[in-house]
Amino acid sequence: MEAEALAVMLRRQVDSCGKTLAELAKEIHSSRTQLSVYLSGAVPRRELVLDLVKATTADPRMCERRRAEALGLLDAAQHPAPGAAGLRPSSVELELAAARVQQIETYDRLTRALEQRDELREAEGNSRKLVIALHVMIDQLEHRVTVLTQEGEQLRAAHAQVHELERTREQLTRATVQVDTAKAELDRARSKQRQAEELTVRVQEQVRQLTDELDRLRGHSVDAVGDPVVPQSPHDDGVAGDPVGDDVDQALVQAAAVNDADADLLDKITGELADTEAAAPVTADDLSVTVFDRAADVLARLQEATSLGETGDAAGAVRVLAVLVEEAAVVLGPDHPYALSARVNSAHWRGRAGDRTGAVAALKEVLVDQERVLGPAHFDTVDTQGNIVRWLAAAGEPEEAAAALEHLLEPLNVLDQGHPDALTIRYQMALLLAEGAGNEDAALATFQALLVDQVRVLGPDHHDTLATRHQIALGHWHVGDVNGATARFQELLPDQVRVLGPQHRNSIATRRSLARWQLGSANS
Repeated sequence: MEAEALAVMLRRQVDSCGKTLAELAKEIHSSRTQLSVYLSGAVPRRELVLDLVKATTADPRMCERRRAEALGLLDAAQHPAPGAAGLRPSSVELELAAARVQQIETYDRLTRALEQRDELREAEGNSRKLVIALHVMIDQLEHRVTVLTQEGEQLRAAHAQVHELERTREQLTRATVQVDTAKAELDRARSKQRQAEELTVRVQEQVRQLTDELDRLRGHSVDAVGDPVVPQSPHDDGVAGDPVGDDVDQALVQAAAVNDADADLLDKITGELADTEAAAPVTADDLSVTVFDRAADVLARLQEATSLGETGDAAGAVRVLAVLVEEAAVVLGPDHPYALSARVNSAHWRGRAGDRTGAVAALKEVLVDQERVLGPAHFDTVDTQGNIVRWLAAAGEPEEAAAALEHLLEPLNVLDQGHPDALTIRYQMALLLAEGAGNEDAALATFQALLVDQVRVLGPDHHDTLATRHQIALGHWHVGDVNGATARFQELLPDQVRVLGPQHRNSIATRRSLARWQLGSANS
């Protein structure tokens, strides 16, 4: 009993210090397994007791008190009371001690798994935000390349001075390189986001297994370890006279730094998972099969099903996706992003095949899981909400479509109106007001308010900004203001031609609409 009293005191020290067993073992030059044995009741060496108390007590004065207490308990354990030394532990006591060792080791692994899960969620969020930012940057850079190309042609036509041509050529070369660099960083960010998602699935499965194992071990021990406590997450040589390029270079350096930091974190967690899965007895055998291979297979089959539907065989796509939905839930887990995407696509092609009511029901089910796993403001979640409104409207359920539209507004309560996710939600909302609810006046007002923030956040030449201007022109036509629609299309078309090119489908659509309405006004 004296040894047990010492073990209880040392376990209390370890629990209160906030360090993992692995960290403590390294600090006191011991192994994690040995430390677990001593914390379960084995009598440790004097040096280990002193080192462990020092490593788990920050206050020097308190450390002296704890050392004195521990040494007193150690002396009692080494020299038990008369009559107790000759007693052999019973089989039940031995079983409890063994369970206690396993319990402490499982507790330590679970604590680290929870930390990894939080780190991965942060890394995935960083990559997602970086993807959005790089998309905006690439659009702006490609526009700059177009502008500089046109400027160079104008200078040559005007026989401008050599130094002006050279400066424009240098800026154009630099902008072209920056486009390539931004696209490379975008690919890296997407890769890191996918890797973080895959690792999260593995860590979440490990958390589930370790939690089950800890619950089982607690049933064998009267001195159970408490629940894990997770710590709270804590000059440029640019082209002369090219401040825009200098700003872009600085932004690309920051993007590369984010990618590098996430890469280091993901590599570290990947290595830790490999070590844990190889050594931990509670890890399932199927984790030895790489999740990346499974995800790649599911994604390839998802793309095949989509291609099948796009060729006109919606019913065939539904059949293929019905099988894929079940298999993805098994091999990746029901909360994996690809498993959720399979369910969304299955519902989409179900509606395209004629079962609109079934499509709505399936989308509502997956929406609940997307909000729980991805969050209400995630692009995929918002897209599913929009699809629910569209299919409800197509199924002849305007009241339900309006209610679903209200649900779409909820993420805006927690997002800044200029946040990229908020801009996406507001655009979807305006479209649904027009297409789903048939409220053209409200849709036009929503698009007009959105345009102000898009110009401020994205810039006047961003593709999304131009798309909103197109919708505003259409909105004027839908509410009966043909002259207002014509005037706005006349303002929009030169900007579309300049940014997108004269043969872009949006430029062509605007040109045709403008010609049709001008012809109609002339006939009137």
